[in-house]
Amino acid sequence: MYAAMLDICEWADTRKFVSVWFGEGHSKPDGYNPSPLVTAAAVAGRTRNLRLRPLIVSPLYHPIRLAEDLAVLDLVSGGRLDPVFGAGRTPLPRELYGIERQTIGDTTDACIELCKKAWTGEPFAYQGRTIRITPPPFQSPRPRLIRAGMAAIAGRRAARVADGLAHGIGTSAAVEAYAEERRRQGIEVDPPPTDGPITLFVTDDPERTWPLVAPYVLQGINDYAAAPGGIGPAGESAYATAMQGLEDLRKSPFHQVLTPEECVAFIEAMGPRAVIILRPLFGGIDPDITWPSLELFGSEVLPRLDVTDELIDIGAAGATL
Repeated sequence: MYAAMLDICEWADTRKFVSVWFGEGHSKPDGYNPSPLVTAAAVAGRTRNLRLRPLIVSPLYHPIRLAEDLAVLDLVSGGRLDPVFGAGRTPLPRELYGIERQTIGDTTDACIELCKKAWTGEPFAYQGRTIRITPPPFQSPRPRLIRAGMAAIAGRRAARVADGLAHGIGTSAAVEAYAEERRRQGIEVDPPPTDGPITLFVTDDPERTWPLVAPYVLQGINDYAAAPGGIGPAGESAYATAMQGLEDLRKSPFHQVLTPEECVAFIEAMGPRAVIILRPLFGGIDPDITWPSLELFGSEVLPRLDVTDELIDIGAAGATL
């Protein structure tokens, strides 16, 4: 699965895709990738164009070590890093590392603030001592810092300490709070992009493909929905509600199995601010199932789209790309 992930990223790098996302999971039964920075470095070595967007569970890292690793990742990738800082959506990683929940929001913000200071290359005060972190990252003055979250408080935090917000599909609370806090600061923000589906597969025969992909998509969605306390109540996120079977998936707007013609029409109907994230190994789907969909998307859908800089992403999470 990891080899397939690298092959898919290399394939996407030569087409109109703009970035690759890497999630972070811990002690997951399906082997979900716990090391987004290692994965991003591996992808950097196989690609030349894709921007790298590791989603980091910030409280699990020492902030100085994290600032160093991210600077080196930006250097080895030639300035393609857009790190995403999150507090973690479930208690499991916190329990694994022995971290108190009440500190995670402040710790995430502190990681972002430390990176800002560290990446100047100049000495700065940290916990009562003066330190300097080298080397600085490739990008000048530094990589764009994104804060993740679905709740309103996460949106406000992102507006205060970060350069942008990453929110869950189907959520609005964080987006609205982010825009409100930015306006309070005298900064106008663009309307949020139109989110595409969680899963999108292209096929010449949807009736044949739906039963093939459904077990994997159900595994991925229900894993999120079962997470205790971390993903939000039903209706707050497209990931929050468990799916019982194939018919539930087919009724949901967040899961699409389409012909090339249907896919082009679907994306065009989303409007000029559409963002499509492909998750071709979501839920651990067999690469032999997903490759035909990717090839069809690349040959029959992409050439017919007016692709903007922020339209197409590959969503990756190691073994669950």
